[in-house]
Amino acid sequence: MNDKVYFHIGLPKTATTSLQFDYFPYVDNENFLYLGVTQPRGRYENDSLYEFIFKAIYSGKGIEKVSKLICERIEKEKKSLIISDEIFTVSTGDISWRDKVERIGELVKPLDYRILVTVREPASAMHSFYIERYQKFRNESDTFVDLALSKEDFEIYKYEGFFKYLDLNFEKENVYCQTFENILIGDFDRVSSFLGYPEMESGYSSVKNRNLKNRSGDKVSVPINFNLNWISWLYRSIGGERNVVARFIKTHFNPLFQKLRRTSFRSVEVPMLKAKDSDFIKEKLTGDIKELSERFGVKY
Repeated sequence: MNDKVYFHIGLPKTATTSLQFDYFPYVDNENFLYLGVTQPRGRYENDSLYEFIFKAIYSGKGIEKVSKLICERIEKEKKSLIISDEIFTVSTGDISWRDKVERIGELVKPLDYRILVTVREPASAMHSFYIERYQKFRNESDTFVDLALSKEDFEIYKYEGFFKYLDLNFEKENVYCQTFENILIGDFDRVSSFLGYPEMESGYSSVKNRNLKNRSGDKVSVPINFNLNWISWLYRSIGGERNVVARFIKTHFNPLFQKLRRTSFRSVEVPMLKAKDSDFIKEKLTGDIKELSERFGVKY
């Protein structure tokens, strides 16, 4: 087996957490090393190389150096590396998902690599993503359908354009696709193909649904957390890394800020996806559904 780097880059809401919990850590540990993300997110420290990779993708700096670190780690361990994080295809702050994909492309260009994308029927994926990011979207005046069809955040589920952008940054034959729906029924043939059909460790049993929502009737209960975006704005406005005081505060208080970000103080009821809205979105995304069918044999 040739030592490779395997990048699972999302998409969000496509059973990524389940793969990170229950699948990737159990892939043939004699021949593979899983770097992260480690779940539950925030509870454990990730491998230091994963942290370097993450920072390079977010900053666009040190990409060549991190590529060399990956090569050195593969040579040292004599194993292939598996890297998984759905945030790589999520627009965050002033960094778009396109920026991240382009930087991953630069990172893996000198490497022997494969890219895995997990996908889901687009209307349900968009709505699940809308619920997860409701804190961001809840003050928007547009409806969910309008947001799904117009806002950049949801473009990752418009598969025709999304995969065309991947083709600009990766070799087409190195891009693989696994469906959320197959993961739910325990069919991992495509992710197994992505990894070259590895053996599974004895501790592996089955993938579980790790993101069950609290539903009541035709609504989903969504927690509302403290909005601390103003902290990042303030940090940048006073000079960021160039300001000694700002760096001190970030170093010593960032764990507290991260804990507050995860703390909910109330919840709201968000309507579940209606059949008519789902049908309307799928009709608008006919070309995107066709792309998955023609390229990967995925039928929606």
